[in-house]
Order: sequence, then C-alpha cells, then structure tokens
Amino acid sequence: MLQGVILGEAMRSRELYREGFTHCVGAYGDKGIRAHPLFGMVSETTRSKIEREGLDLQNRQLSIKTRLQDFDFPHIFNGTAASKVTAESKTVRFTAWRSHFVAFRSFVLSYYKDLHGAWPPKSGKRSGFFIGGLNRLVLKILYDDLASLYDILVDREALTTRSLDVEDVQGEDDMTQGQLELLALRKIMSEHDRSSIPVTPPIPFDLPKLPTPTTLDAGHPKRSPKDQVTAETRRLRPFEKLLVLAKAHNVSVGMQTPFLRKYAEFEDEQASGSSIRDLRDQRFGYWIFLYAVLQSLPPLVMDAEGIRFTGAVEYFLCKPPLGSLPWQDGRVMRDYPADAAENTVEAIYTSSHCWVAGAAWLPPLQARAALEGGPVLANSPYLAPAGMIPRDGSGSPASTGTFEFPPPQLRPSRLSSATPPPDLLRNDSMATVVRRPPSRQQPGREEWQPAEFFGEAGAPGGVGLGAELLSVSRPPSRPLSSRPVSRATSSYGGAGSVSGGSSGGAAPGNGPSTFDDILGGMKEEKDRGREREREEKKKAKKGRMSLWGN
Repeated sequence: MLQGVILGEAMRSRELYREGFTHCVGAYGDKGIRAHPLFGMVSETTRSKIEREGLDLQNRQLSIKTRLQDFDFPHIFNGTAASKVTAESKTVRFTAWRSHFVAFRSFVLSYYKDLHGAWPPKSGKRSGFFIGGLNRLVLKILYDDLASLYDILVDREALTTRSLDVEDVQGEDDMTQGQLELLALRKIMSEHDRSSIPVTPPIPFDLPKLPTPTTLDAGHPKRSPKDQVTAETRRLRPFEKLLVLAKAHNVSVGMQTPFLRKYAEFEDEQASGSSIRDLRDQRFGYWIFLYAVLQSLPPLVMDAEGIRFTGAVEYFLCKPPLGSLPWQDGRVMRDYPADAAENTVEAIYTSSHCWVAGAAWLPPLQARAALEGGPVLANSPYLAPAGMIPRDGSGSPASTGTFEFPPPQLRPSRLSSATPPPDLLRNDSMATVVRRPPSRQQPGREEWQPAEFFGEAGAPGGVGLGAELLSVSRPPSRPLSSRPVSRATSSYGGAGSVSGGSSGGAAPGNGPSTFDDILGGMKEEKDRGREREREEKKKAKKGRMSLWGN
C-alpha cells in the first residue's frame, strides 16, 4: 500500500495514488504503517493527510462501536415513546414495542455470537479474522444480513415524508389509531437520526409492511368499531397466523440466507398465540431495531468509490484522499472538488443499499401517479441524487414545503424535449409527467407525453399507438387540437418531428398527436401527392400540344 502511494506520487497517477492512500488510512491504526521504513519516503503532504484521515477514521469507528458492540440504543425510547402528553401516547402501545425491540436485539446478538464465537468477534482460528472486533468484514456481513431483511419487511409504496428538518405535525387529534402508530414510528426514527453528529438522512422507504385484518376478512373496514376491535384482538389460529405473516412480507425476496431462515423461525415462535394487534406491535419493535442498525453502518461499510482491491480486506476502505493531489501544489483551484461532493454524508448514504433499492422501487410509483394525475409525494425529498438536493442558505436540505420532487432521468426524443425512459412503464403504466426546464416551459404548465416503450431503436415501421393509449397523455383542461402529421416525420415511425398545421415544423414539446391526427396527416399527404401528379400530367399534355401546334 505504501509502495502504491510512493509510485502514485512519482508517476502522478491519480488512480494508483488514491488506491494506496485509502488502504494506508484503513491500516493506519492496525498495521503500524507509521513505523514502516517506506513511510518516510512518502511526501510530507501525504503523510499529514494520512495521519489526519486515520485519526478521523478511528473516531468514526469508536462512535459505531459504542452502539453496535451491544446493539445498545438507549435514546430510542427516551423521547416520543416516553412522553405522556402527545396524542399517540394515549393509544400507541410503546411498552409492547420496547419489549419486542429487546427480543429482536437478543436474537441478533445470539445469532452472531454463534456465528463468530463471540460478539464482537475475536481474532483467531474460530472467527477466521486477523483483526479482532468490529472490522470491515464483520460489519459488512451484518449489513448484508439486515439489508436482506429490510427488503423482505419494507413497504415498497410508503415513500417517506420526513426530511432533515424538524417536522411540525398538525392534526394529530383527528388521526386514526393506524395513522398515530405510523406517526409515532417516524418520530422515533427521526429522533434516532438526530441523536448523533453528523445527522443522518432518513431512509426513502421507511415504513414496514404491517399485518392487517383484511388478509383474513376483506370486509373488515366496513365492520362496526366493536367488531373491528374484536377481530384485531382475538387470538389467531396457526394457519391464520401463517397467512397474515406471509401477507406482511415481500415474498418475492425469499428466505435465501442462513440469517433470514433463522429470522423466520424466530418470528414464527414469537407470533405463536398472538393477535393481529400483537403482530403489529412485534413488527414495529423489530423495525425500530432494524432501522437503528442500518442507519449506523454506511459511514464504515460503504467503500470509497473506485477502490479496486477490496477482497478479504479487514480494515476499512472508506477514507479516500480529498482536495488537491500532492503534485499539483495548489495550482489547480476548484470551488467545490468532486471528491469532496462524493464524500458528504448525503452522498455516502445515497450510495447505500436502502437508497439504491429505493431507486428501483420508485419508477412504478411515478408511473402510476402520472396515470392518476398527481404526484407520488409532493413533499418527499427523495430520491434525488445527492447533488440535486436543494439547500437553503445554511447548507441543509430545504424544508419539505418548498421542495419539488425531482423528475426521473430523461433522454432526448423527437416528439418532445424530454421523454421518460421505458423503466417507468412497469406495472402496465403507459404515461408519465415530464417537466421541462424553466427556460423551455411556460409558467404554470406541465407537459404530458405518452411514454416511449420501444427503446433506443424506436418503433418498427408501420407501428402506431391507439387513441385509447394517447388519451391519458393530455390534461382535460387543454383542448385537443387536430394537427396534420407527415408520415415521413412521425416520431412513432422512428423519424422526424411532428409538424403543425400553421407551421412547417412544430418545436419539440408541443404535445402528442392522436391516432386520428396521424391518419389525417397520411391522408392529406396522399391527397397532395395526387394533386401534384395531376398538375404534372397537365403540364406534360400542354407541352405536347404546343409542340404539335408548332
């Protein structure tokens, strides 16, 4: 690793220098590189950077160790859950949540003690680690296991409304019990996110799938309040328990790992003899523990971008070099270096599993919202890339009241200034809202376009879209105007742009054409062709007559 830094400086190779530097910082406190003879051959600038980043990494490890060596989070149930004056404190069973939180914590501790021989693991043959304690491989195993459990339990339609700002929730007295439970859960998670420095951003999809009586009785919402309480509090029979739990999982994920199989056994054992309300309390307790651990790990388990040699490395690889390289001598001045942007708290978390998985779950929600004529969640700050999160003057993300949900990644099209990618068409969704940049869009207007689903190659020749498909792509407030379209320039045929009746070629983004418009344009073009043919015949006949007359 020291050789890589020395060669990187001599060859002025950014990749080699970055790789060696990151490994040196990770091994700074464990392998004693300060006493190595080659450490003196490193430039003074690089040595000071390695020492500074190494100390920062040790502080980061110490902060994580205090939480994860016993999975102790004493602050979680000392805020909202301990209050006696809030609206949710009168109906939410925080005591049951805490007991299930402790039960799940005991299960996780027991599992990893059996796996590694002790927790935190010790170095030696039993554990197979050279570095004892919570090293990189140990925490990556923990993170991967809990991330797979997150995929099974998360509600993939519950996009968070939380932000880094303190939220002032109103109307709590008018909420139902289910709404108060979700509100209390989000308050507890927000308190955990703000319990340490730096403040961590909330997970985009932050609610679990919950057991519900409608799994057993579709008419449950129509029952009287007394009957609903009876259905939620009665003891479930074994087959009912299995059905309710299966419905509260994302079964497509499957129990594929030893940890998930052990969790399934634990959950089944804890659910025996429970009611649906008990199962909901269990899920809330498990989810709070899962959320707390997942939010603690990304600063250490997310390797620096571009690091190639990571296999079986037990020290952490999360501290790349920042700022100017040593051979630049300050001659390259940049206002905000790219490497600094890539290592902010927001950038680290948005590259972790919960954000990457959430990015795959968002497009179906966007497409469905487009068909229904509304936003996914107008006040949700996710899932914007780290560089797109709007900030106020203090440098923190803007409040949810002023944030506009970011549009999906767009690509050019001949039909419009921007056309959504085919990914938005999953779940039989055929349209999406496209927002133009302010400079190319009239104030207060949104451009609706039919979704393009033939890919980069365009539609095959002669293939068009029916009027029933295009009817959803224009708001009812905008009158439909008939515009002849040239077949040679129809974007559905894979070429050209739509031409309007008043001009030779309409600018991109003037709105989609219906199937009748396309047929009308083809018919009009055919009529013009016949008219030109008749005129040519008349000219030819006139020329022959004049020739004979001479």
